[in-house]
Amino acid sequence: MCTVTLSYDKDNVKAQEQLAALLATGLFISEFPTPNLVTKNQVYIEDGKVKVDFVSDTMSIEEARELTLKAVDLEYSLP
Repeated sequence: MCTVTLSYDKDNVKAQEQLAALLATGLFISEFPTPNLVTKNQVYIEDGKVKVDFVSDTMSIEEARELTLKAVDLEYSLP
């Protein structure tokens, strides 16, 4: 067994995606919890603004529609 220490920019979505992909292979395990790794495309509110995180380079039409509608709904929910 070998221990490797990795560091990454927790604010960089691409870095989170790459770390999640590395851990998803099953070839590596994390000895520490990996907080808030973005593993799928998502829409959310942060600091009073609608944010979108794209993890994949491609998506289905259905997913694009779903994310767009969710973004619009969240935008209208803001004060």
